[in-house]
Amino acid sequence: IAQSWTGVIGMTRDNRAVFGRVAPGVFASAGYNGVGIPRGTASGALIAEYALGGESDAIRDALALADPAKLPPRPFLDLGARVALAWRGWQQRSER
Repeated sequence: IAQSWTGVIGMTRDNRAVFGRVAPGVFASAGYNGVGIPRGTASGALIAEYALGGESDAIRDALALADPAKLPPRPFLDLGARVALAWRGWQQRSER
């Protein structure tokens, strides 16, 4: 392996991203689930433009996308995460 990358990947339950104002003076572009690096990069530029008061068709399109589904409360979240990870591990068992 000549090169590698590591880092934190923001994920959402239903693979939908967060884009927009999340609190007064706080803007977010996140949750691209590790498959949308180009999309995340472009959205970072758009959220900066939006935070500075910019308007464009691309910003309006990003704001029109549906927000991610809310996570269930604990302990259901913890149980669901364990089951989902176990299921994915079992599905990928032949790749090991």
